[in-house]
Amino acid sequence: MKKIGMKKIIMKTTFISYIPIAALLIFLSISATSTYAAVVGRVLVSAGDSFAIRNGQEVRLRHGSQIEDQDTLRTGTASTLQVRFTDQSIVALREKSTFKLEQYAYSKETGGVQTAIFNLIKGGFRTITGLIGKSNQKSYSVKTAAATIGIRGTT
Repeated sequence: MKKIGMKKIIMKTTFISYIPIAALLIFLSISATSTYAAVVGRVLVSAGDSFAIRNGQEVRLRHGSQIEDQDTLRTGTASTLQVRFTDQSIVALREKSTFKLEQYAYSKETGGVQTAIFNLIKGGFRTITGLIGKSNQKSYSVKTAAATIGIRGTT
């Protein structure tokens, strides 16, 4: 019969006891990254009833509230909402509007991802394009069923 030292038994037991803890930490880190989207902007002005639909939940928006990629922004009757995005663009929603952020990504680094794809489902809005629209116009788009468009300024 072979003798196993007490030190080896303690090391094996200690190592095995860390496996469930490590598995739990890995699971939590994976679920946390898949649950939370990137913050892409902040509310400048919220007057009246303004909400973001995020992961199926309605979140009331106030001055300073975070806007995340994939949010759907809604304003109620006699309500307005202004959002500044990370590329310094501004979107101002009029009352009774629904505005979906289909895809938004902005990186300050040269050659980084720069995309802004929005969908005006109903209502009205005004926008001042930021760095995405100025540096790569093809990366900035707004989808809508029907629109009256006025463009001001220079290129």
